[in-house]
Amino acid sequence: MTIQSAIAGQRRDIAADITAKILSELEQGVLPWRKPWDGARTGLALPRRSNGEPYRGVNVVMLWSAATAKGYRSPYWLTLKQANQFGAFVRKGERGELVVYYGRATKERTNDKGDSVEDSFRLM
Repeated sequence: MTIQSAIAGQRRDIAADITAKILSELEQGVLPWRKPWDGARTGLALPRRSNGEPYRGVNVVMLWSAATAKGYRSPYWLTLKQANQFGAFVRKGERGELVVYYGRATKERTNDKGDSVEDSFRLM
């Protein structure tokens, strides 16, 4: 998604991006959800956030795929802001990888009777 498309109100279809990436690997004969237990492709660990917490779900597949394609050996992933906080550097030309955050949030509203009600909803 470009800045111009974001301004125009277009939304990125994340599910389509993930599906296209998985299909592309399948066409090349790679089963991207299979852990390379010998560590030959991505090392021995699950992809991890900078705080050591492992990624889950489709993020594991997406980050294993990116690590394989780019020859990364470390299981750790971080944002540009986190790299700057750690005093690390991002190589010129590097781009971020897609990860999906799925969570739950709450919002408070006033119902028809004037009572305060808390609604819970899921988000991605």
